[in-house]
Amino acid sequence: MYPFKVKGAVMNYMPLFKKGALILFLIILMLPINLSADNFMKPDPRIWKGEIEIIRTGSAKRTIDNSRNGNIETSSFSRTVNENLVLKVCGQLSGLYVLKATHNLIDTAESESTKKDASENCGVPEGYDVSLGHSKSEIKQPGDSRVIWSKKTVTLYNNNKLLKLMEGSAGASIMMLSGDSYLISAGHKWYTLTKADTVEHEKKACSGKTVSTIHRQRTCPPYQKGDIDTTVSEEGTTTTIVTMPAMPYEFVFLARGKFDPDSGIISGIDTQKSTNGDYKEEIIATWHLQSDDPCPDVFKALQFALAAAEAYANQKIRDFADNGNAYDSLITDNISKTLTGKPFSGRGQDSKSSDAMGVSPKDCGIVGRDKFEEQQKKDCQHPILFKSTLRHEAEHVKQCFKNSEKFLIITDLGEAMGDGWHGQTCLSVSPFWLGDQAIS
Repeated sequence: MYPFKVKGAVMNYMPLFKKGALILFLIILMLPINLSADNFMKPDPRIWKGEIEIIRTGSAKRTIDNSRNGNIETSSFSRTVNENLVLKVCGQLSGLYVLKATHNLIDTAESESTKKDASENCGVPEGYDVSLGHSKSEIKQPGDSRVIWSKKTVTLYNNNKLLKLMEGSAGASIMMLSGDSYLISAGHKWYTLTKADTVEHEKKACSGKTVSTIHRQRTCPPYQKGDIDTTVSEEGTTTTIVTMPAMPYEFVFLARGKFDPDSGIISGIDTQKSTNGDYKEEIIATWHLQSDDPCPDVFKALQFALAAAEAYANQKIRDFADNGNAYDSLITDNISKTLTGKPFSGRGQDSKSSDAMGVSPKDCGIVGRDKFEEQQKKDCQHPILFKSTLRHEAEHVKQCFKNSEKFLIITDLGEAMGDGWHGQTCLSVSPFWLGDQAIS
């Protein structure tokens, strides 16, 4: 298990996080375990679904009293940390897709120091006539004093723009090793919000004046510049507010476990404790994943592809349809009849889905690829389905370049971009759009 890491921030700092880049940190994290390439097994072909949870708690408390001879000198410090990360995941073990990430953090530290002298020699009182005799110094009790109080709270920074920028910033992976063991890693990249206040009061016994200084730290979005503002009140209190961009933050863990490959379950618990001076920390990670046989879904996709190929090859449909809309409707009904024995009723996932992937007749390029792949991952589909669909679209790209004038694509079902040629209609959607009519 590896503890969290916090990187520093500059006054105008907005790093670029790539989607899923967290998995790349595995290479660095695994170095201390002394593994070679021979330790790794071939990737598990199954789809897995489950949850990973990491709980981090820490605390520190310290009190020091160096008071003596009437002089007071004390200090105290306390810190509490509570962090929780829950990842709901699915997909292949080597690159699990994070369906949902829930991350909470509150790290609070508070300190106070007090120094008060027993007395202060203020010298000869003002206006004292030394001709009257031996001067006498004025002693004030108690003497000078200085009190400093500070509190700092670190939480996760959240706003709507950051949520969009940091989409895909959580990751998880399980790498199979020899001897039925594995390495599991999970983590989350984000930004932290810091709220810190320091108040200092210094009182001079001889003059009776108190000088107060206030220092505050606040947080602005990571894509904005920081700022410093200082004001002085009529009473002489100086207040400085420093605004800093949110700091990049990583919370990751790595653990090793063993499992029974025939059970179809990967679960475990890992506990690590550490001490740094007065601060003690404990990180507990638990995980439970269950395998899901992808073969039924792959078989459905194969049946769908065969039914579609048969429909597109049907000369009667080509001859009967007089425009792209009609042709598409007939193709849809024919596929539905082949798979379910009934015409398409419109129930279930509509084939007008925005995550469809197709080929643009303008430049013969594949459109909708990223959205289609993302939806496949959200649906916990096996990667082979996306790869096969991509290869299918690649064939249409070849057809488009070969005869772009005749190439017809329907980018939005119901709106044909051209009519008069019915051989190359192309739109790849999920093979499960038949919904409750789908093959059982």
